[in-house]
Amino acid sequence: MQLGPNQIRWLEALERGGYRQGSGNLCIIEDDGSRCYCCLGVGAQLFCPGQGEEAAQGVKRVLSYDDDAVAAPAGLMAALAFHDKFGRIDRDFAKAEERQAVDDVLVATSLSELNDQLWSFEDIAAFARRYPHLVFSEPR
Repeated sequence: MQLGPNQIRWLEALERGGYRQGSGNLCIIEDDGSRCYCCLGVGAQLFCPGQGEEAAQGVKRVLSYDDDAVAAPAGLMAALAFHDKFGRIDRDFAKAEERQAVDDVLVATSLSELNDQLWSFEDIAAFARRYPHLVFSEPR
């Protein structure tokens, strides 16, 4: 599967290193106002600008999209064509020769899990570039 322009834009943003990586939420707002993002949160910043609303979640502040601070918002889903709102990695689409390699590397079932297991943005982008058919349902 070829990547579409939106998918390339998101992957390049992950690879460039302009976003501080965090986990557990799309975007966490630190006490000093700085922000850290999960890989899906980077996409939300790119494709849903200005749509995130600050919300309290326990003792931390987060950006919430569509009343959800964890799952990809509808605008991001439309822009990137993930398999689901957590960036499910669809192993059913793995080619026979890929299955063992994918199973050896992955214990996670989604991009959000890879992010929370501390895969770097660069490693997540490299996986998506190598196996776009497992990450995206179609080019966009």
